[in-house]
Amino acid sequence: MILFEMGHSSIAEHAVFNFDLVGISRYVTEFIQRSRLASFTEKSQRYVTLKGDYVLPTEIVGTDLESEFKDIIELQNTYYEKLYKQAKQKLKLDDFGGSKSDLQARAKEDARYFLSLATETQMGMTINARNLERLLRRLDKTGLIEAKEIRESILTQVQHIAPSIIKYTKADDFEKKSLDYKLDKPANSKDIELLFCDEHGDEKILTSILYEASDTSWKEIYQDVTAMSTDEKREWFCKFFAGTKSYHSVPRGFENANACFEAKMSASCFAQLKRHRMSTIIRSDYEPDLGMVIPPLLEDLIDKGELVDFEKRIKGLYLKLRAVHPSLGNYILTNGHKLRVVISFNMREFYHFARLRSDLHAQWEIRELSDNIITILRDKFPLSAEMLGGKHQMI
Repeated sequence: MILFEMGHSSIAEHAVFNFDLVGISRYVTEFIQRSRLASFTEKSQRYVTLKGDYVLPTEIVGTDLESEFKDIIELQNTYYEKLYKQAKQKLKLDDFGGSKSDLQARAKEDARYFLSLATETQMGMTINARNLERLLRRLDKTGLIEAKEIRESILTQVQHIAPSIIKYTKADDFEKKSLDYKLDKPANSKDIELLFCDEHGDEKILTSILYEASDTSWKEIYQDVTAMSTDEKREWFCKFFAGTKSYHSVPRGFENANACFEAKMSASCFAQLKRHRMSTIIRSDYEPDLGMVIPPLLEDLIDKGELVDFEKRIKGLYLKLRAVHPSLGNYILTNGHKLRVVISFNMREFYHFARLRSDLHAQWEIRELSDNIITILRDKFPLSAEMLGGKHQMI
């Protein structure tokens, strides 16, 4: 109790736990991995051939919805297996340049777009007690039985180890409340759109870099920088970037320029985006009416009429499940179903993001997202964004 009464709850960060979460759904990982200051290693659907295992929500066990849920999961798994084989064959015929394992990984990463968010996964998690307490409240807030069972299992294992620092584990009314806001007109947005960004971002970043090397106030340096010509400012950035390697971090001064985007993406792409927890990610719920992202590799392998029927059947069950619980319908959606996401980056974080996600080895959808953001940022911050790119573009 002394930790909380005297305002020293940060001490709880010294107690660290490691968990292996087995047999949880892909959907529930989205709640768990919101923990910003934790570490996660999840079984990759890009490299592992899946066997069709899935979580059957306890909420529908023994109801009429159970058999319909199983039927659609079976249909999704059938699509996965069929498209995986067809994609491998197509890549071979197209003289795919990579190794056999590279070819199989490419086929898997695209075929998985047809797997449900109920698909089972396994995840390692390292988390300190302070953040674990917050995670337990978040799992409680969902109202989903699977999330609550994970919460109870974790709590049972840790409460005798650190009972005095893991105290507030249930969501209260403030955390559970939700606002209901709907527009009458149909929602619309571009696939990627800049919402807002800092003005004079290049100047703020350059000022911050020079500030670390000077004995002058930030304001005075900023006045000097803004008086420079573009060529003079570019020369300073060139001096700074000289010798940059892919493993070098840009300095914290790059955090003084920010940009915010809205993007539509698949659940598969979001699963990768959410790993960048130092950015600010605000997501909407999934919307079946936004449709699915279909990987280009699979477009010619899918009958368009079958696809329409496939999406229609999923949406029908989605609506029935939502009537049981607002979040329950998302279990039956696929990795290809879209959602809207607002992403705020500072330039330092985006350098880290771009090196991973614009790299040639990155998954194609998030690479497209990263490349599109780079194009926008180079227009807004032409000097500080000049070196943005994947690791393959650096020495």
